[in-house]
Order: sequence, then C-alpha cells, then structure tokens
Amino acid sequence: MKILFLVPRYHTNIIETINSHLKLGHKVEIHVKNYGYIEDYSNLKPLKFEELYFTKVLKKIFKFKTINNSFYLPQPIKYISYLKKNKFNYAFLRVHGLVYTYVISCILKICGIKIIYYQQTNLDLSFLNVNNRFINIRKIEFYFRLKIFNAKWVTPLKNNDYKYNIKKLFYLPFVVKLKKYKLNFTNLNILTIGKFVNRKNHIFFLESILDLIILKNIKITIVGELSNNDHYIYYKKLLSFVKKNKLQNNVFIKKNIDHNKIYNLYKNNNLFVLPSTNEPAAISILEAMGCGLVTICSNTCGTRTYIKNGKNGYIFKDNSKKDLRKKITFILDDMNKFKKMSDISYNFANSNLSSENYINHFENVIK
Repeated sequence: MKILFLVPRYHTNIIETINSHLKLGHKVEIHVKNYGYIEDYSNLKPLKFEELYFTKVLKKIFKFKTINNSFYLPQPIKYISYLKKNKFNYAFLRVHGLVYTYVISCILKICGIKIIYYQQTNLDLSFLNVNNRFINIRKIEFYFRLKIFNAKWVTPLKNNDYKYNIKKLFYLPFVVKLKKYKLNFTNLNILTIGKFVNRKNHIFFLESILDLIILKNIKITIVGELSNNDHYIYYKKLLSFVKKNKLQNNVFIKKNIDHNKIYNLYKNNNLFVLPSTNEPAAISILEAMGCGLVTICSNTCGTRTYIKNGKNGYIFKDNSKKDLRKKITFILDDMNKFKKMSDISYNFANSNLSSENYINHFENVIK
C-alpha cells in the first residue's frame, strides 16, 4: 500500500505514526509546506514541491505572514504529474487553510487517490459548534467537503466518555515509543517541553510553585526551541527570572534538543508538566506517558483526553497558578501514590498509544 501524508510541516507528533506504516511495509511519503527548525528525519525525509508562482507573488505584494506557510500551493500541473506517476492509494490531508484544502482535494481526486482528512480536534465535533447562528456555515462546509470528495475524516482526540459511531468519522490515536524506564522517585524531577514563547507558560509554571522548588528540592528541566528573535527575547526573560529568584541549582534550561535525544530526559525525570494555554495536541505529554512519567496539563490542551485525572496524571484549570500548584502538591503529599500512578501511566500508553493499537484503528478506517 502507498500512503501519502500532506501536512504543514513534519511535526514530531506523526513520527511514530509514519514508523507504524513503514513496519507494515507500506510505501510512505510526506509532502510539506515548509521545513521546521528542529525536525527528525531519521525515518523519512519530507518533500516540499515548487510553489505556485501566483501565490508567491501574492505573498510578496500583501506581505502575508502566516504560521506554517498556510497560503502555499504547489505547481498544479507538475504536482498532478508526480502523483499520477507514483499512484498512491490513500492520502492523509491535514486540513490547513480553506483554499489549500480544496485545491489539494481536487488534485487528489483527479489522481484517483482516496482522501482521509486529518484534524487535531475532538471527535465530538464540538469545534463546529462555536456559534449559535441559525445557519452554521462551518458545519455545512465540513459535511459538504466529505460528500463531494467522498472522503473520510480522522482525529487523534476524543472525549473519554464520548460514544462514537458516525459514518466516515473515525478516531485514529497517536503513537509513541514505549520505553519502560526504571524511574527515580526519591524526589520530584519535573520535565517540561515547549517553544520559548509566552503561550507555553514557563515562567507562569515556575511562579506557581516558586516557594516549593527550593523547599522541596524540586529539580525542573525546561526544554525549548530557540529559532527566531521572539524566542530569544522570551528565553532571555526566562533566564533572568531563574537568576533573580536564585533557582540556578534547581531549574535547568536547555535549547534546541534533537528529538532523538529527548528520551534521555524522559528517563531522568518522573513528572511531565505542560503548563501551556490553548495547546492543540501536544505529543510530548504522550511520549512522557510512554516512558512511565505522570503527566499534568491544562484543560485547554487537546491531548488532555489521554489523561485519566488522578490516575495517570492531572488536569488543571487553564492559566490558574493556584490549581496547577494544587495538582503538584497532591503529588508531593503522597509519593507512594505518585509511584503507582507512574505504572498506570505506562500501562495506559502500552494499551492506547502502541503501534498495534494504531494499526487496528487504521484498518477500521480503510475497510
């Protein structure tokens, strides 16, 4: 089987998904709109095709600056020729920009490739009900697109109690490496990963437990991406905060760590905290689970749906220092329970985030 992934960039959250298909003997290609600053190409190198001249001119004239190059379109004739030559069976198309989604859908249809739309939004489709207008245009467009392109739709996110059985809509879980490390529980060692930007809430996190860090000898490792001037400004602000509060012996800041080296950090910590606000679908939470770490994130993080509150982790109220501190205090007050939660976290990942579980769901999508 030949499978194509069309995504804005090669994000770490699909690395093990790609590996699952490669293990099955599938031929896989990834086509992107742009390359990221830190990306792991150890399993597959993504391809970026020559951009349509018209969109390049438009971006120059109007000076469009968008996340992940959302106005990008490939040269259609050359792209159609390439796709017809390679004869893919299925294409996972990440919905990213209305024009891009429809143009690429038309190209895939011309080439006889079956379309599977991919979005990191909840299977309950609550994202389509953000307004109460009499005519919900977003919902009409969603079902219209599925109909005219005879496509299916998948997401890695679903509410734990949501009973799903809707034609053409499927849950397709994330996949992570499973590594059963022997973690150290003599004290609290916390890891957090995220770009050096305000939304990732690094300083907010430190402020929430500022007095506990030294009192309880908590060790915190913060890993972030430093690839532009905005990142650098926040990075310097974070360094200054650590120095001002004399946290140098407890808080360690690392920048631009290759993804294949992240697992050395997972095995040297026991709690993973993602303090970010409005995080669409962080894979780092799930990677941490796959190594047996207990996890904490806010109630606006997409992958919170993989956390069983009080069992393999905790969910705190978004942007609430008080609630985040409360959840961390739960752990400090009962380290024996914390150790048991670590085992539950790994076992959950082994059942729900394995390659085998993904493959079972994928086969259900294509049958």
